[in-house]
Amino acid sequence: MPIARLIEYKIALPSEHAFDLLMNIGNAGYFMPITRPGVIPAPKVPGKYSEKIRRVEDISRELGRVLNQYSIPPPATPHEVKVGLFNELLEYIIEDGEDLLTRVKQYLDSIEGIRNEYMKLRGIVDVVSSVGSIIMERLRHFLVDIVPLSEEDFSEFRNAIVNYGAEALPVKVQDRFYVLVIYPEWARQAY
Repeated sequence: MPIARLIEYKIALPSEHAFDLLMNIGNAGYFMPITRPGVIPAPKVPGKYSEKIRRVEDISRELGRVLNQYSIPPPATPHEVKVGLFNELLEYIIEDGEDLLTRVKQYLDSIEGIRNEYMKLRGIVDVVSSVGSIIMERLRHFLVDIVPLSEEDFSEFRNAIVNYGAEALPVKVQDRFYVLVIYPEWARQAY
């Protein structure tokens, strides 16, 4: 916008309505690119907005963390919303934001579950390719688990499971280290 068209207005009104006015000015596509002088105190945020604004900031922070963690680009086109009051805008953002966060958390839980399953299956393939499939057969009254572990933690792990009548066998496949844990079926309830 050309600087000649920039007109400054000074309006006195309750801060509760100032948010509605600023939102509508923003909807019109105008803004005032100045900073607030230090001598003028910032208006008090009405109580009915402060908690909702805090919730919007929390949602924004959580979504921002996910976007950064997984390198998700922002949407190609902005999402437009038609509201008349600032409070309606806050309620819309909170409702849709919480729904989106719930879905994102469900997807992340699914991804984490798949990642864990993949690690488990990769361990099984590594161990079977190294030891042979005979160890994977279910023994009578005994179960076999494959646990990915660091070599440094092996002794502590073996000492921790000995009370359950379990046997720990170390298996190293390339740069990965696993422990074959053979234990009686009754010990499963103790885990």
